[in-house]
Amino acid sequence: MNNYENLKIKQESSHRKSFAKMVADDKSGSYLDVENSHGWSRNYPLYRLEKFFRHVAPSEFVTIGDGKGGHEAQIIKKFGNKVLATDIAT
Repeated sequence: MNNYENLKIKQESSHRKSFAKMVADDKSGSYLDVENSHGWSRNYPLYRLEKFFRHVAPSEFVTIGDGKGGHEAQIIKKFGNKVLATDIAT
């Protein structure tokens, strides 16, 4: 196994553990909620595109680097689209 593979394994493990801890510690479930102030501010650019999403036929999208919780995909899905959220970590 080379250094890149070792680093990738460590990164994936760290990402998985930190996300699991964040969700476990968030008793209110607010981190995964896109309707709170954190979700709204993070996804403000997508909300600004609401007019675009409302005027195109429902489509299929792939988000790249959507990160923990797939917030961007959740917003796009709200506009009636199918979305596949992706991130480098499993």
